[in-house]
Amino acid sequence: MPLDSHQPATRFRARFVKKKGSILCASGVVSLTNVAMHVHDISFLNAVVGGSDAILLAPTSNAFQSTLRLSNVSMRFTSLASRGFRSLFANITGGTARTSNNMMFTKGPVFVSLPSCSSNSWDGGALSCADMLRPVDGQRAVDWSLVRMSVDDPEDTWCARCPGTTASLTLIEGPIETHSKARPSLLPSQPTQLTRTTAAVTTAALALAMLTSSSGVASVLPRLQGMVGYLKLASRCAAQSEAPPTEGSHEDASDSNYAANDVSDNPFLLRLPSTEPSLAYAAGALVGNTLLVIAVAVVSHLAHRWERWAHQELHNDESSNAQPKKDESAVYSRRLFLATISTTFCRVLPTTPLPASLMQLQGLLLQPVVAAAVACIASSDRGVLSVMLAVVIGSAWIAVPCVFMWLLCVKYSPLPLITIYSRRTNAQRMRWKRGGEALEWLCAEREEWVAARGRAAKAAARHVKLRLSAVFAGYRGGRHWYLGVDAFQSVLTGAIVGTAQSVDAADACSAVVWGTGCVGAMATGTAVLCVVLQPHVVRFELLAAVVVSLLAVLAAVLILADDVNGAAIVSLVAAAMELLPLAARLLWNACLRSRKSDDLIGSNRKDDWDVNSGSLSQVSPLIFSSDVSARGQRRESKTLSAVTVALSPSQEDALIALVECICGKSVSSLSI
Repeated sequence: MPLDSHQPATRFRARFVKKKGSILCASGVVSLTNVAMHVHDISFLNAVVGGSDAILLAPTSNAFQSTLRLSNVSMRFTSLASRGFRSLFANITGGTARTSNNMMFTKGPVFVSLPSCSSNSWDGGALSCADMLRPVDGQRAVDWSLVRMSVDDPEDTWCARCPGTTASLTLIEGPIETHSKARPSLLPSQPTQLTRTTAAVTTAALALAMLTSSSGVASVLPRLQGMVGYLKLASRCAAQSEAPPTEGSHEDASDSNYAANDVSDNPFLLRLPSTEPSLAYAAGALVGNTLLVIAVAVVSHLAHRWERWAHQELHNDESSNAQPKKDESAVYSRRLFLATISTTFCRVLPTTPLPASLMQLQGLLLQPVVAAAVACIASSDRGVLSVMLAVVIGSAWIAVPCVFMWLLCVKYSPLPLITIYSRRTNAQRMRWKRGGEALEWLCAEREEWVAARGRAAKAAARHVKLRLSAVFAGYRGGRHWYLGVDAFQSVLTGAIVGTAQSVDAADACSAVVWGTGCVGAMATGTAVLCVVLQPHVVRFELLAAVVVSLLAVLAAVLILADDVNGAAIVSLVAAAMELLPLAARLLWNACLRSRKSDDLIGSNRKDDWDVNSGSLSQVSPLIFSSDVSARGQRRESKTLSAVTVALSPSQEDALIALVECICGKSVSSLSI
């Protein structure tokens, strides 16, 4: 059976009797991919005893670097009788040969199956694994990982034991048509393990972002989710290329290649059994992610309400002078309890009110939800239920950022809030001075949002500050619309990944090319926008957005260059890079000293002003930068004495606005 050209997915059935030669002879550059051979009733005699192999390479030219390349080749022998051959396979190797240009290379093991050990003969004895290979290219020992041999009869498997092994490699059971189903799962490859690790680190970043209510993560997390998406596409292509051909080769053999089946896209790993198996995880991600975002948003709103109630109770206790002296200890204990519980709540739980909490959280999972919705619609396995879920839930998720963009850019335009430069933190508030200064430069907000001047904007400013500011608080002044850019990139990336994941398994490799290219182009655009616009108010978040986007571009280039292992390593580094700003922010909060318990409980000074309403109202002294209504307020330690007078930040802003109106020019600071 001479071969001199590339063979696509093909099945060979051969029946020869008493013929001299070899089973297969290749000349020139030949590539066999997805080939299943069923050889039966053959009697081969070698013309020169011990001079050639059953599968022969004809040394017609030494100019070729590889004469025969095997990929996903399986062979089944029935009633084979051979005599005079050195081995079944010739000079086969899994790596590049240095001393010979006339070699046979294999990408993955070659699968050989027999009905029983006595069904085939080799030089008068039974065909066994020891007859498969011979040392080649200067090898001292045979690499037995290049061949996998199995026997249908479970009680007669001695011939499948290769030299140097202690157990039989039972990889094929039954006829060749059930070859891929009977083959046991091999250990996951290194790129697959790195992909799972990247997904786990991305999930950790998602969890920290939800707990800390970090809005800057929305610019970076879609890039990580996109990298996990095209790594899964590459793994699916590799699995399809390495799987032997079967009649159902157009379908994925394992649910590991299904859409939305990892924790970064589907944190609950929820699957709906009422849908098709290939879309069960995608439909589950639509439902599970929606419930997760709603639940966390409601908890965040309840924590915000609790904090405001606790502050009001403390304020009432401070302003009340009718308490009998005998109840002072009880009042003190009650206020201490409220302060402790409120502080614990605000450190562990997010405290963003609705509807800002809904928008802030859904931006973290927008990309995987859109990808799951597109996969449910574009897949050939789609059903009525999956399409309905995709249309309803996907449209609702896309509508949320559109509504917020309308509120900020149309209804409340111009925005009744402005940004001012934040003051530097007093060194006495830092537990570690040297490290604290570095953390302040990286993690402190360079600007803060406050109410604009003018009485007409007071009501709108109060509503926007309280209900909506958490969505754009992570962006600089005049860049509040950048949240729409992040949402658009998430939707577009999710649509690309979902479309690539919805193709049939036979087209998985082509989907890797155009899907990875599109996602890499999106990451390039993100990096350029971040460098030019610098929209983030925290330096570390801006640096992370640029670095992660560039790493996403590098990972895409490596995948297109067929270096999946390198791309997986780069993706893992990018995921770890995203954790650094969140961890540094937590460290910065720990570096700041909180007020003493006696000051928290017993102070009755009204030295904080409400920038939203412009009236005197004491702001909660329990939390710094955790409440949306207090995010724009600047709190600094003031030393009050008989000879020193300190103005509140709102009083300073009012005086600055008055001087601006009189002089007609900006005044950056006012010293009194």
